[in-house]
Amino acid sequence: IAKVYQDSIVKAREDSVVKARQDSIARRTRVTPDMVFLNVHGPVKKVKDEEEKTWEFTPEGKLKTTPSGYYRNSKGYVVKKATPYDEWTYEYNGNMQLTQMSYTNTESGGEYGFEGNFSYNKQGFIDSFIAKGWSEANVVFETTRYNYTHVDKYGNWTSRSRNWTTKEVGPDVEGGSDIYSESSTDHRTITYYE
Repeated sequence: IAKVYQDSIVKAREDSVVKARQDSIARRTRVTPDMVFLNVHGPVKKVKDEEEKTWEFTPEGKLKTTPSGYYRNSKGYVVKKATPYDEWTYEYNGNMQLTQMSYTNTESGGEYGFEGNFSYNKQGFIDSFIAKGWSEANVVFETTRYNYTHVDKYGNWTSRSRNWTTKEVGPDVEGGSDIYSESSTDHRTITYYE
């Protein structure tokens, strides 16, 4: 009887360790609709971008406060952001990835805007955003490529470069068309529930 009792205690401890490990893995890899919106995962507490915009999460992975003008679908995903001057719409796939984004400047009566699609790399980071836009009488084609230069211990990016090429075609462009390229670097600080 003592051996059976001891074996059951050992088994209970092993089960407890396995469950704790599974909970730890689930917590580190957790993704919620709010986390998808900011392209993060794990026990994220706060994301602060270089423009000093701060997004705070609950331990369950939900935004503590949703800014005004943000609208969600029945699954909790942010699908629209509206201000008095512009409107953004977002679409997601079954893998919980942002796949499409569109923008319209509502102040101008919709004369400015774009719509485009995201693609992802093997690590689940945004690889590119390809968009077609409009600007008064012109059409704009833009391709943005992302390169991730620093990833933290949870696998979230904290530094990336963006390189984009824009081609503008139309009567308002000298010579009928213009191509130009630009680049920038994005940084963000992420803190975690430990």
